[in-house]
Amino acid sequence: MSEQVADFLAWLLGTRNGMFAVLGACLVFFTVLAWVLERGTRKRYHDHGDDADEEEPYIPGEEMQRLGKAIGKARSELDTVLAPDDGDDDA
Repeated sequence: MSEQVADFLAWLLGTRNGMFAVLGACLVFFTVLAWVLERGTRKRYHDHGDDADEEEPYIPGEEMQRLGKAIGKARSELDTVLAPDDGDDDA
């Protein structure tokens, strides 16, 4: 019995055909595993329709203007901080 196991392992790990058998078995195993796990995921999380049906969040016009002004102010402040020094330090 142990001689048969040793011969099988020698064939499995020591020959090209044995390595192809190992790779094929791993491929089949992981394919079946992925299929089973995917089925479980689909049962747990239902598809609620197309993503195209989802609406963009509504931002009122006044709020959009306020955000635009805040972004413009932040950009101008950043530009003054990052502006290159012209070398005229009179202090």
